[in-house]
Amino acid sequence: RLAELQAAANVTETYQQIADEKTLLQMTADATRAIVLFSHREFQRCLIAEKHLRALSAKHAKHTAFLAIDSTQAPFLVEKLRIHVLPCIVSFRNGKECDRLIGFEELGNSDEFPTALLERRLMLGGGIRVPKARKANKNRDSDDEREDSSEES
Repeated sequence: RLAELQAAANVTETYQQIADEKTLLQMTADATRAIVLFSHREFQRCLIAEKHLRALSAKHAKHTAFLAIDSTQAPFLVEKLRIHVLPCIVSFRNGKECDRLIGFEELGNSDEFPTALLERRLMLGGGIRVPKARKANKNRDSDDEREDSSEES
């Protein structure tokens, strides 16, 4: 269904600016994973967040839909999701909110942060899928830690 909506909207880009709430709701409901940026075109930090999300969308488009909507075009969702600070990045899994990043507080509260920091934060929240190689390394690291602690006993 997501592919149908994208085709109907003639979408070829991995980062999509959505014009209305109804389409956004449908796309987040149909996607296994979706990252939605609620922003305002006149806010500098929203433009910074958009730049980082565009970069991530090229890398993670296979498993995650990257969407954006101007908060003035989504009054119902802004109210329903209680969005009071912009930019606000909301992660969805199977149509349900699983995480939220408000402003840049968790990114060092600075306009100058690496895209990799945002990527890790979105992975922790479940919005972006953790690559299998990284999962394997994490499991191997925890196995090594267990072996180290058992050797000390």
